[in-house]
Amino acid sequence: MSGLALGALLHHPDWDGVRVLAAPATGAGAVSVRDVRTVADLRADVSCSPGSLLAVGLSGDREDWHLDALLRRAAAADAAVVLLPGHDPLRLASRLLAERVRLTVLAPPIPSPPR
Repeated sequence: MSGLALGALLHHPDWDGVRVLAAPATGAGAVSVRDVRTVADLRADVSCSPGSLLAVGLSGDREDWHLDALLRRAAAADAAVVLLPGHDPLRLASRLLAERVRLTVLAPPIPSPPR
């Protein structure tokens, strides 16, 4: 199974507010997503198939080492993308780590308050 090009997802109207926080040198568009898995938070164990988009349910402190540990666990599990809640930028060390281990890190749009 070849998967769905992340570039196609990022150009879909439903993904309009998704931001790329980090991407490998080849760019986020070159990544192929084959599966979607979820984990509760930054401290969760990662179990996914190669090419997975790993969605993190609860946000954590982006200055905390747990984010880097999650990125390393995701890369070791051959995940392709990590979706983190919130639009806070990654600190430089986390962004460089994601790029080095060839992970794309995304942030979903901030939900609008109910009317």
